[in-house]
Amino acid sequence: MKELTIKLTICMKLYEFKLYTWCQERCALLKCLLMIPFLFLNNFCYGFVHSGDTIMLCNNKCVLNLPKEKTYNIQYYEEGEFHNYYLINDSVQITVHCGYLVNLPLNITAVRYIVSSKKKSNESLIIGYEIVNERKKFFIEKYFEAQKIYILFENISRKRLKKYIKMSKCMRL
Repeated sequence: MKELTIKLTICMKLYEFKLYTWCQERCALLKCLLMIPFLFLNNFCYGFVHSGDTIMLCNNKCVLNLPKEKTYNIQYYEEGEFHNYYLINDSVQITVHCGYLVNLPLNITAVRYIVSSKKKSNESLIIGYEIVNERKKFFIEKYFEAQKIYILFENISRKRLKKYIKMSKCMRL
């Protein structure tokens, strides 16, 4: 009888160990599966491969999440600065300005049509288009009034407009 209880106890402990091990394995698998969405969360906001460019504008830190394929230059003048980015794959130009003594908006080369205009307490966002070579080319203007920072996206095709609207909304100071 004593041997039977010992064998039964050993079987029960073995069963408990197997059940415990099985639960641990399933729990680890569940944790891994739950982590997968967080791996892609960083790119969710932008929808494309990007690199974070942090630039200092008139003592303000501005984070721009731009594609890696770009060229840029910086121009300083007495009352401010221009940061010009040219995104090679989309032929989009992004101008970031901070300072004074500049007439805004910057792109008044043609007749502009405003599609959308939103203003929050400190920032405004304008989306519009102009006709260039018989094609609609969209632009996005974002202006942070308190910091005097103006961001202009130019030469955006209709196919890429949503991408750059998301990008402009994700920019932060």
